[in-house]
Amino acid sequence: MFFQLGVAIVSGVLIGHFLPKIGSELRPLSNGFIMLIKMTIAPLIFLVIVTGIAAVGDVKAVGRVGVKALLDFTCATVFTLVFGLIIANVSQPGAGLSIDPSTLDTGAIEEKSGEAKGAADFIL
Repeated sequence: MFFQLGVAIVSGVLIGHFLPKIGSELRPLSNGFIMLIKMTIAPLIFLVIVTGIAAVGDVKAVGRVGVKALLDFTCATVFTLVFGLIIANVSQPGAGLSIDPSTLDTGAIEEKSGEAKGAADFIL
């Protein structure tokens, strides 16, 4: 599976670089894949938690595991936020760019209507 994922990533990069027209036509496929991955995350986490609780017979052990998981999650979140703030303050993304929003081309922004434009949009 890891090899297949690597081949898919390399193929996507090559198609996007050498055949950008075909790459843009494959966008619904990639968007659908991302949506399917997002859709499976919540049930997967729920089932892992339920299975873990069902496997442990002692209620105190479940509480200890829950507290440890909450502590790990909180520590990882705080570390990620602090790390991101440090990197953003050091690298200063966008510094030196003098962009006037009134001069930007708004032609690339498409209006979202309630109707699907094609079969791929309808399915997604």
